Amino acid sequence: MFNLNTLQNRANVIIRSYKDKDVVIYEDHRYLLNALFFARQKFGDFPLEGLSLICFDRHSDGNNIELSRSIRSMRNRILHGQEITQKKSWEFVEFSLSPNDDDWLKAGMELGLINHVVCIGNTEDVIFDRPEDVYIDHLDVHHKIYSFDDFSVLLDNNAQQNIRELCSSSKVILDFDLDCFVYAEDNHRPFKEEDFSNQLRRFIRDVIDEAEFVSIARESEYCGGFSKSNEILELLDRLFFEGRLSHD
Repeated sequence: MFNLNTLQNRANVIIRSYKDKDVVIYEDHRYLLNALFFARQKFGDFPLEGLSLICFDRHSDGNNIELSRSIRSMRNRILHGQEITQKKSWEFVEFSLSPNDDDWLKAGMELGLINHVVCIGNTEDVIFDRPEDVYIDHLDVHHKIYSFDDFSVLLDNNAQQNIRELCSSSKVILDFDLDCFVYAEDNHRPFKEEDFSNQLRRFIRDVIDEAEFVSIARESEYCGGFSKSNEILELLDRLFFEGRLSHD
């Protein structure tokens, strides 16, 4: 497992521990790339092709990214084992990516930080052909993308098989965007416990056990404000983390 504890030296980043793995909590979803940059630099067992994501997100975050000189340079440094400082990675994530948090996914693939993706709950800004798509980065690496708009996909045997194969063939991160757990059409009403089926709860708990670490993007703006994103975070904490996210 990757120890990301020193990331919380940065503003607005919280690291909690659950079952001997880190849970990284932050505001903007694109920040996940900073955690991946850090893990890539610090841990020798970080896969060359990147980590795969099992992601709960209402948005695809898969807009095309301009293949800039900085992306090519950073990917080349990664391939040759050269250091990318935290300052450099933070500047890239903050100023080169969209402030709308809608292009970080393909940027992560281009940089060799993200391998394959399963996105569940993608009901807005749908970009990928469903249920399966492929993104080919500038080095001709093929990244599988499974995108599902409904939690009921977890009852589908084919979808479950795809997810199991991904977990068995690649190191994975469990990634939450809290806006996945609001009813956006109903004044961003947060989910309640009864909105999490037994099947969904089992799935999330199983992936927590498999994951290298867990990532949580608050995305308060898309949850209807800070109070609602906090309400969702507290709910996930009760259901899946035994209250560990609320305590140092």
